[in-house]
Amino acid sequence: MQLDALTQLGLLKKYTCFVSVPKSKKGYSGVALYVRKPTDQDSNRLRQFLTVVKAEEGVTGRLPSGNSLKTPYFLLPSQQSIGGYLEDADLQELAIDEEYMQSLDSEGRCVVVELANNVVVFSLYCPANSMGTEDGEMFRLLFLEVLLRRCRNLKQMGKEVVIMGDINVSMDLIDNAEGINVRIKQKKVINNLSEGPAAFELTNSTECLEFRTSAPQRLLLNAYTYPTLQGAPTVPTQFLYDTTRVVQKRRMAIYSVWNTMTNARQSNYGSRIDLILVSCPQMAQNLVKSDILPYLHGSDHCPVFTDIDTAYQEEADIPLAVKLPFEARTFYKLVVHRDISSMFGAWKKEEKAERALENPEIRNLDIEMLELKTSDLDNFDLKLLEEPKSILSTPEPRAKAEIKRRKLEYSSRKKTDSQQLIKNFFFKDGDNSTSKKTDEPPPKPTNAVKLHSISGFASMVYNDPPTCRHGEPCCLKTSLTKESKGKKFWCCARTSKGSSGTLGEHRCEFFEWARVNRAK
Repeated sequence: MQLDALTQLGLLKKYTCFVSVPKSKKGYSGVALYVRKPTDQDSNRLRQFLTVVKAEEGVTGRLPSGNSLKTPYFLLPSQQSIGGYLEDADLQELAIDEEYMQSLDSEGRCVVVELANNVVVFSLYCPANSMGTEDGEMFRLLFLEVLLRRCRNLKQMGKEVVIMGDINVSMDLIDNAEGINVRIKQKKVINNLSEGPAAFELTNSTECLEFRTSAPQRLLLNAYTYPTLQGAPTVPTQFLYDTTRVVQKRRMAIYSVWNTMTNARQSNYGSRIDLILVSCPQMAQNLVKSDILPYLHGSDHCPVFTDIDTAYQEEADIPLAVKLPFEARTFYKLVVHRDISSMFGAWKKEEKAERALENPEIRNLDIEMLELKTSDLDNFDLKLLEEPKSILSTPEPRAKAEIKRRKLEYSSRKKTDSQQLIKNFFFKDGDNSTSKKTDEPPPKPTNAVKLHSISGFASMVYNDPPTCRHGEPCCLKTSLTKESKGKKFWCCARTSKGSSGTLGEHRCEFFEWARVNRAK
């Protein structure tokens, strides 16, 4: 996101905006958090949820704050900082240093605000390690570890926490269609999905419990979040509630992201990795609704939301509004610039009426000229401006200035048509080659290959089709995404259709970029 986009998205009348963007890779990641500005109609309980008293960029607190000295957040006085930062003992336990802590916040993945009711909100885009590298996995796990430890510290300080965003972790097996599909193929679980989640998780309880600890990031998040799966163990470190699971119970197929390369969204073959977690028991007990909005497109993710009834919040005095250095308006020095086109807009009706009253002799001419359209200018006779001389010879200097300005304003700007015919680029004058005819038949191509389909073309240009996870030859597809538009890739040849009850028959998640075979 560039600065012009920040101006459009960061200056809203009814919302306070906080934005974090990458320090190096532009457009790679980024997070924005919007808080509606309280109004006089809002109750005092609600206003406490809408009044931001502190705001920070990053999960570690190591980034420079917006004050004049650029002091890191974790070194600010306690009344100016949100708190909960990891200390030297934590860094030694995690085997990282201050430099690595700063690198965790180099990709614009976290915005933190503290509300007037002692609630701290983390808006996140957690790393996913899509490339599967060792360094990427370390970065991912440490980012999540630092986040959860800081939230635990804030909870111990007496503050409540809300974690929301793309966490990039599926906590349960029913949150991951690929995990279910693989285990069905491996005959590790019985495919009784059509009987509902209760029957599926009861029949396959062992696999469902083992899935919660099957990956380091999953084990880590579940160690801090209360389980909703029957039989899942509870541990003392758990303090977060998964709001969607609290409301939706064990409902299946509430996925929030899908693979766009395989059109998996049409068959709802995805995973649930966008979460809203809360630490406050009163919040978890006052949830009105929590769900996904899969019908809203525009991304490979869909929106998720949680509504909380604020009636439990105690009445308290609202602190006076303070200037927040990290607010987008201040932090990025956003200014609404006037568009140059506004200088060429039509005159206001009030100005027309005022001029007509001041110069009654040119009232008719004034109104007539103001109502001219651009399409009429080609047929407009500029000589009209010279008649009648009795009107234009008015001694009023202002009227003369207006007439002079209108002469310039209504001069025709129509461009002459200088486009040449396309044949002029290929044939010279006197070249009659287009009219020449010959009785000789066209030469027959040698070793010609007749292609009947894209598969024939693929066999000539690309390597042989790989085998998908069903053990079947893949089909060649063309990417339509903005980043890789036009590139060819291999994917499962099966048609994605059916419901979650026939999950094992869906197109698998196999994906591989097609490579040109130079030998062919």
